[in-house]
Amino acid sequence: MGAGWFRGARAWGVALALVVAGCAAPPPAKSVPVDFAGRGVIALDVASIQIVEHYQSPMVRPHVDQLAPTPPRVAVRRWVAERLRAVGHSGSVQVIIKDASIVETQLPRTEGLKGLFTTDQSQRYDGRIEVKIVADAPNRLVSGYAQAAASHSITVPDDITLAGREETWNTLVREMMGDLDDRLEHGIYDGLGPLVRR
Repeated sequence: MGAGWFRGARAWGVALALVVAGCAAPPPAKSVPVDFAGRGVIALDVASIQIVEHYQSPMVRPHVDQLAPTPPRVAVRRWVAERLRAVGHSGSVQVIIKDASIVETQLPRTEGLKGLFTTDQSQRYDGRIEVKIVADAPNRLVSGYAQAAASHSITVPDDITLAGREETWNTLVREMMGDLDDRLEHGIYDGLGPLVRR
């Protein structure tokens, strides 16, 4: 075989390598964390803040909240750590997690020959978070509560990857916590106003 054949084969190999490189999957986008660091701190004139978890996940499908990168109950705990601060010498606040669920529902698929060429939405995820904040400061004759809930739903296609599914759950939790953050902040100023240090 001559040198011309070798140069041609080498060129073909380079071209093939470029095609393969062009078909490689792009690196996954960095997941946006569920946090509240930029939202500021609400200082409360109490000595302690406790978290009470009334919601206990069944840990089996259709409940999938335990599979999320940041489960809703963990997101609420992070919210408490980053948004609330006890700055007093007496009294207490309880943050009660009443609901922190994500439930999976199977959706109907396109049947027959058409189904072979159709990408259906295969599952719907319904999330709900409910939190009640109860304050008791008997030395100052102050008590009250703030309560809020947030829910969102989202569907995924049947060809979604595991990473894509996890990011879907992360997005669901982030959206719910964004709503809950706003509602609880307003509730705290309305229902626990005397305990807020401005």
